Amino acid sequence: MIDQGKHPHVSYRPDIDGLRAIAVLSVVICHAFPKTLSGGFVGVDIFFVISGFLITSILVMGLEEARFSIADFYARRVRRLFPVLAIMLGVTLILGAMFQLPNDYMHLGIQTLGGVGFVANIVEWQSSGYFSALTESKPLLHLWSLGIEEQFYLAWPLLLWLSWRLRLKPGVFLSTIAAASLAYSLYKVSYDSIGAFYSPISRFWELAVGGLLGVAMLHRPWHRATKLQDAMGIAGLVLAIMSFVLIKPGKNFPGILAMAPVASALLIIGAGSHAITNRHVLSNRVMVWFGLISYPLYLWHWPILVFVWNGTLGASPMAIRNATLLAVIVSIALAWASYRFVEMPLKSQKSKRWVVPGLASAMGGVAVAAAIIVAGKGLPDRMPSDVRELANAELRDAAWIKDMRNGVCHNMVYNGTNLGTQADCFQPIHPTVLLWGDSHAAALYAGLKNLQSTRNFGIWQITTDASSPFFDKSMINNMHWSMDYVNNIILDRIRVAEPDVILLHAYWRGYDKTPTEVVDELRKTITLIRANAPHSRIVVLGPVPTWKRSLQETLVNYAIRRHTTMPERFMNYGLETDTPAYDKAMANALPSLGVTYVSAEKALCDPMGCLARLDNTPAGVAYVDATHLSIAGSDYLAKKIGDELLGQYATSASSSAHAVK
Repeated sequence: MIDQGKHPHVSYRPDIDGLRAIAVLSVVICHAFPKTLSGGFVGVDIFFVISGFLITSILVMGLEEARFSIADFYARRVRRLFPVLAIMLGVTLILGAMFQLPNDYMHLGIQTLGGVGFVANIVEWQSSGYFSALTESKPLLHLWSLGIEEQFYLAWPLLLWLSWRLRLKPGVFLSTIAAASLAYSLYKVSYDSIGAFYSPISRFWELAVGGLLGVAMLHRPWHRATKLQDAMGIAGLVLAIMSFVLIKPGKNFPGILAMAPVASALLIIGAGSHAITNRHVLSNRVMVWFGLISYPLYLWHWPILVFVWNGTLGASPMAIRNATLLAVIVSIALAWASYRFVEMPLKSQKSKRWVVPGLASAMGGVAVAAAIIVAGKGLPDRMPSDVRELANAELRDAAWIKDMRNGVCHNMVYNGTNLGTQADCFQPIHPTVLLWGDSHAAALYAGLKNLQSTRNFGIWQITTDASSPFFDKSMINNMHWSMDYVNNIILDRIRVAEPDVILLHAYWRGYDKTPTEVVDELRKTITLIRANAPHSRIVVLGPVPTWKRSLQETLVNYAIRRHTTMPERFMNYGLETDTPAYDKAMANALPSLGVTYVSAEKALCDPMGCLARLDNTPAGVAYVDATHLSIAGSDYLAKKIGDELLGQYATSASSSAHAVK
């Protein structure tokens, strides 16, 4: 038992449960309604501080009182973490079998294995990439934070024990660990924000500073409220709220921005249970209740949200909001049930020898099921026979990737001035059409190449992943290169040799800019092109319609839920609704700048909706994911816009011969 007279600060503190409530509710609100609380995801950082504070306090007390036991420590972690986690993983696998495509279900199996082994952060880190799956298709994405905590717990007892044996002062030891981890985090986020987000090394400082506070308070607890305590508690609460409201998801996190939620947690915990905010706000019965169910609520909320969103794919915005709210309520109910009927009964079984082996066996059973799913490549035979071919197809296949010409003409800016060979990337045929933009522009190459069979023109391609043709130094692409730098390389090329036509295209809505801001950026781009290639004709291709999930998943869900084989060629089901705003803003503003604006939306949509498929085969699906045109989709669009693109170079004969039927 803990001697609360010797260590009064580690007796039960309801205000820490209240702080847990703030952390978990901020995460849930951020995930469910991101526009309401965009920075709520930093609640995870508050959890890290709380964990570091409590675990370090317990470990140091054990060392001081000569009752330190690594085996006992890990047994407590198993009893705490395994019960609800095993149930949630099992339920998620069942839901995945009901609703996910084979490829997504296989990846759910991989995620499950990562969750069982507490390496989910490493799994997500390794699987992240420009074409990685949408966040909303990963029901276990949230387990990354649990992985980091458990990796900390794995190393921390051994490090503390070693420092104790070497007679190192705990404060000096913890400060050194925290400083080294923080320095690594700041360095890592500057060039690899994804790695910094998921790396345990770049996150350990958040848990370590919590541990440092635990050691500092171990023998110097607050015995009564003081003005300093009250000020600390108020400042911590205000700083937490500011973090939730002002911090935005982006590539500069964790970095220096993570210091704000971490500092807020340190101030609140350090204020002690007697501080006015801790006593009256955080120790409120409702806050404490949410704190007690915070762990199961964190586990349940994300997979429930993901499957609800998948189930409401074609619903109205109001219906989706209502379903999301219901998902949050269901998550809270499941969290309470998990706490009441799983966690509480097991707490009374601490002395039973079967508890830890039984829980380990349950997790082992989940791991075996996940391994079977991975080995079976997502168990494709569970899909209805009439959609099985489409559901099992790999749309982003080798042929599609080849036609993007990655490493040939696409992403060649990373080679400096070597932007590809003349024959491959700068065909010496006039008129020349320069394809300039991101991967969505690169996806147009397949259609333009096919168009060459009836139109006499050459293609120049200089495209770069995640790089719109904007000259904004603050915009950074997925390789952490400034878009201004990337596009100036292209500008240098066209200054030397002007193409006849410059085609600008990108995933316009994907760069965190409003339609008006996109127009403003293009205005600057057009001005720079005019100054460097005054004889080139500029064509801007507007945004292609995009889908809330991959079009493959959308078509399969449509067919299954509506008991039909396939929707019509054009449909609204699962279509994003904000594309028309970008198309309208660009169509209204760009022609006045002396450029040709071509509406991809008008080319790909009709009164029934937007192009989803050319035929009933997987090859006929118009997109390979939610936003990138397939070869068939690219071919369709190129034929539709060929005359507008080539302008004076187009001939009436070729236009009539290849009208889209």
